[in-house]
Amino acid sequence: MTVGPSLFKPAHRPSGSGVSKDRKRRVLIVDDHPIVRQGLRRLIEAESDLEVCGEAETAREAKSLIRELEPDAVIVDVSLKQGDGLELVKDARAHYPSLPLLVLSMHADWQIASRAVKAAA
Repeated sequence: MTVGPSLFKPAHRPSGSGVSKDRKRRVLIVDDHPIVRQGLRRLIEAESDLEVCGEAETAREAKSLIRELEPDAVIVDVSLKQGDGLELVKDARAHYPSLPLLVLSMHADWQIASRAVKAAA
């Protein structure tokens, strides 16, 4: 997985937070499957400019971690055991309009992709 740093603009951070160009971009992973989170973590941390700042299993936990950790980007699974990934995206977009949100799904369904785009992922 190669992701350019331009995707991870920390523009949602409060002004004066002192973000350095040399700083690793911090990614929050939201998925209810531990094996998926572990795989994503390994892929992300193999990149020299990225690091995982946290993991969440539920939408509720993710909302709390977004506030607490102020990640540079969030990867969200569509299907969560507790909560809906697309609803999480809508909520995060409302509170953090410039936070990059990447939606992940195991389903090859264009309707899910369409819903993700409509949710502003």
